[in-house]
Amino acid sequence: TAYDSATVTAYDSATVTAGDSATVTANDSATVTAYDSATVTAYDSATVTANDSATVEAYGSARVKAYGSATVTAYGYAYCRSYQRIGCKLHDYALHHVTGDNTVYYASDNLKFVKQ
Repeated sequence: TAYDSATVTAYDSATVTAGDSATVTANDSATVTAYDSATVTAYDSATVTANDSATVEAYGSARVKAYGSATVTAYGYAYCRSYQRIGCKLHDYALHHVTGDNTVYYASDNLKFVKQ
């Protein structure tokens, strides 16, 4: 658990809860829950739940669930899910699924969507 201005780097299957203005770097399959104005950078297959005004940068195949006024920047094959439209900047093949209106946003014109 990291609060105030703590800095944490998490690897493997580590679990971190970050609040206040804590900064977390998550690697591998680490799991992070961020609150307040915490900042998270997620790589590999890390999973992040972002609340309040948390800021997340997601790379690789990281997954982000965003709530409140959290902001996300996603690269690679990162996936962001939120109930309502949030500040989510997409790059590469990243996706943003807004479940409230069942809309998927994407950045690449090279994606193929197939109905099953």
